[in-house]
Amino acid sequence: TSPAAALARVNELLVPDAHHGMFVTAVYAVLSLETGQLVYANAGHNLPLLWRPGTRTLERFGKGGMALGVLEGVSSGEWSVSLEPGDCLIFYTDGITEAFSPEDDVYGEDRLRATIQSAGDGSAQAMLEAVDDSVIAFVGDNPPSDDITLMVLRRLAS
Repeated sequence: TSPAAALARVNELLVPDAHHGMFVTAVYAVLSLETGQLVYANAGHNLPLLWRPGTRTLERFGKGGMALGVLEGVSSGEWSVSLEPGDCLIFYTDGITEAFSPEDDVYGEDRLRATIQSAGDGSAQAMLEAVDDSVIAFVGDNPPSDDITLMVLRRLAS
């Protein structure tokens, strides 16, 4: 089934059991390892980022839909993007962009984008570690204000 259809089904299952104000955000993506074609749907989650080292560009994925479990009958859109060899896909939770420094500054997407661009030519692991190190240095001794989840995928040359 398509990513959008899968998220619509999950929404149907969650709505009856969701407590007031409770919701789930998710990105569902299906990647063809042969072609690099990625089909995805987004239910209220942070918009993934795509680093294209060949053109030195950092793109934000298309709009997301509503979070799951909020309203009945909600469906999200479905989009497709082609990953070229070397391209790097970054999925993250708001615990990254909403991390606070000891001075109460927010890490933010601009800082995340700058870190990705500076680490863009390394491996997926190197990029993940660069973002992780940057967030840790930024928050200092502050406890996390939310979960911090990060996943980095890089398409290797075929």
